[in-house]
Amino acid sequence: VGLGIIGFGALGMLASNIASYLLTILMILKSRDIRDVFKLCGRKEAENVATKYIRYPKFDIPATLINIVANQLPLLAIGKYLGLGVLGHYSLMNKTVMAPIGLISNSMLDVFKQRATNDYHKYGNCKDIYLKVLFKLLLLGIVPTCVLAISAPEIFSFVFGKQWHDAGVMAQILAPAYLLNFLVNPLSYTFHIAQKQNLNLFLNILFLIMMALVVGVGVRETDPFRFMVYISIAQCINYIIYLY
Repeated sequence: VGLGIIGFGALGMLASNIASYLLTILMILKSRDIRDVFKLCGRKEAENVATKYIRYPKFDIPATLINIVANQLPLLAIGKYLGLGVLGHYSLMNKTVMAPIGLISNSMLDVFKQRATNDYHKYGNCKDIYLKVLFKLLLLGIVPTCVLAISAPEIFSFVFGKQWHDAGVMAQILAPAYLLNFLVNPLSYTFHIAQKQNLNLFLNILFLIMMALVVGVGVRETDPFRFMVYISIAQCINYIIYLY
């Protein structure tokens, strides 16, 4: 904030953000507990561990980056071609809906991660816990999704004001995609358990291609709600592939 006040603008915000991460890393490395862990681990052991888990930095980092780009493409396109008003509606809607989805699915992830890892190491698969968590998530998500699909415009108008009615219409259109996202969020950890990070990278590349095509078609539309339909279809296809 201080850098912004004295005139550095967005560049100052970026620099301060990077500096905060570097400071955090430095504090972690200076921690006595962390140093003790490194002392217990010799060079050869560290190299063995790095070789064993090479798939994580090799595939996960690009997969995460590609996923972020794919999810941000609609925001960039909406702001540039459909106007800041439409972008504001989309941003508010997305943040409002994704907040509870992230909270609940992350809690389910903690449960699924431990049980699925144990089952995979013991039985060679984690099908039982996968299906149980999938069913529980579906039960948790189906009613809110139906409410969103039926009454989102009225809900947004009541909570945020009548001027946000269009944000509710967007939520209505994207409701199926949000339900599938709610299911996929914790269950996609299966790729890590099965050491299939390369497949996860491939699916994220496929998702990026789909979103790029959606944006290419959507920016020619003058109706933002039709653009939302394209986004919803692409996201639903992506999440169904993940669940399969």
